[in-house]
Amino acid sequence: EMAIHKDLQSLLETLKENRIDERVFTWLNSAQFGYYMKKLCKKTGIGLREDGKSSRTIHQLRHTCATDLVTAGVPIKSIQAVLNHKKIETTMKYAHDTAESIANAVNEIPSLIN
Repeated sequence: EMAIHKDLQSLLETLKENRIDERVFTWLNSAQFGYYMKKLCKKTGIGLREDGKSSRTIHQLRHTCATDLVTAGVPIKSIQAVLNHKKIETTMKYAHDTAESIANAVNEIPSLIN
């Protein structure tokens, strides 16, 4: 079973209830979807590349989520489960260490020694 955040589930259920046709999302084609995703990324700061531009696809949000989970100290196997990856190697491609996550790891070393 795939895990989904309760707030996102609630939002999707609301969108489904209020849809005007059989689709949950109202964009008509992939170009329109891409336009709205870029706009949303810029507005929220989510999914931005290092150069500050919005990501080209919603897929980039999976990378952002994985990296944010690494920074928060979530174990890589848990991140693998959230992303529903069969192989840990795939998750490793998504989850990038940040300066903060590396510093957190270094700061944990003394507690492991004592």
